[in-house]
Amino acid sequence: MLTARNHSDALLVPSRSTAADWSRVIAAPNGHVRVEFASLSRFQGQTSRASADLEADVAALFQDDDPREGGEERATEAIGDSVQIVCGGGETLYLPRNVEVGVLREDEEGLVVLYPELLRADDQLTLLGSETASDIFTAAVLRTSHLTGVDLRPIEQWRTVIGGLRDEAHRSSVSLMIDLIRAQGCAREPLTIRQWLAGTTMAPQDAVDIATVLRVARVAQPERWSIEIEREFEKVRAFHRRLGRRIRSRFADIHRTAPPTDRVDVEIDELLEDVRLLEVESVLVPA
Repeated sequence: MLTARNHSDALLVPSRSTAADWSRVIAAPNGHVRVEFASLSRFQGQTSRASADLEADVAALFQDDDPREGGEERATEAIGDSVQIVCGGGETLYLPRNVEVGVLREDEEGLVVLYPELLRADDQLTLLGSETASDIFTAAVLRTSHLTGVDLRPIEQWRTVIGGLRDEAHRSSVSLMIDLIRAQGCAREPLTIRQWLAGTTMAPQDAVDIATVLRVARVAQPERWSIEIEREFEKVRAFHRRLGRRIRSRFADIHRTAPPTDRVDVEIDELLEDVRLLEVESVLVPA
């Protein structure tokens, strides 16, 4: 059984649905969401690998495909349970591992939303406010949802499911979890599925793959909800691109700043008045 933090302190279910629709998702009185998952214990007999190999699989889940790319720096020395981010000018941030942040990257058009341990050197970290690196994407969506129609509830539900499967994999084996997803009909490469679990990829772009993951997580009516989740993710991807362009415009040379084109741009620009960009120099991840 997984207990995952629900940041809005409410049950998050797809729009136009009821809590009963997610028969395996339960809102607990303490503001947490509990999701029931199929145990992987029965699959452990399929492998004779030593526990050290299993631990290596879990560690590999959060490693980059190629450690030489991006000039990333990692450390195994734990600093509490937070990720230490050293930025330009000597500024140091300690960010919770389970709170997403937004960054700009040269090879990405839009805002990239990821967990702090996936940051890399040269990322431009968006800092909302003076003390914490808040999720600027969520803040922007909440501010403009009445104009854009972006609904975060299905997205948060997907994150809860992925977080549960990731925790389940930690207790057994990442490779076994990947095998289980593939056994349910997913034809994607193991590396792609590993990226879903690690959060390096926002979500599958195909509703069929989303439904497969929901099925593994024992979510009721996975095909029905996969269509809605896929539709909302398409809106989210478009909003990522738009928000990224506004941030780049905001922090570009004053003579090149693009004027707002509609009310959404105006709302985003007002939010960006409280945003700073910090260049990441190094990342220290707890062991």
